[in-house]
Amino acid sequence: MTNNDKLYYQTCREIAQLTQQEACVLLNIPEPSTLSKYENGKIPVSQKLCADMVKVYRTPSLGTWHLRYANPDLAYLVPEPPEIKTKNDVLVKLEWAHEDIQVLRCSLKAVVRNGKITEEDARRLDVKADSIRETASKLMEIANFLNERDEVTP
Repeated sequence: MTNNDKLYYQTCREIAQLTQQEACVLLNIPEPSTLSKYENGKIPVSQKLCADMVKVYRTPSLGTWHLRYANPDLAYLVPEPPEIKTKNDVLVKLEWAHEDIQVLRCSLKAVVRNGKITEEDARRLDVKADSIRETASKLMEIANFLNERDEVTP
């Protein structure tokens, strides 16, 4: 499953340590089954509901993810998720990096499986190298955020 396929509404709710019932109350959603449909992509999440989720789940990066991945035709217009602002953003960004690593791992294994690297494989490896750098950047952002927090915390 790639970032484009996975919906992070549930992940962000779980990171915020909220049950579906608790989230429904805070988000004014009548039934947990309705929230489940949002979380599983059966009902599209409106911009308003996403904004409410960002506040309730204390995860600003969910808003950027929503703009990028819930609207794939416009994704190229939206920058990568913003700088980490909350501990929940750290966990979400780590989840995204994990997904990226899984996709890269499978892709790289497929390219080098036969022991020969063709010109086409080499081009794909160049693209994967760029993806690895982007994932490393996400991980460095997490590390920097955690280091800054260590300096502030007694």
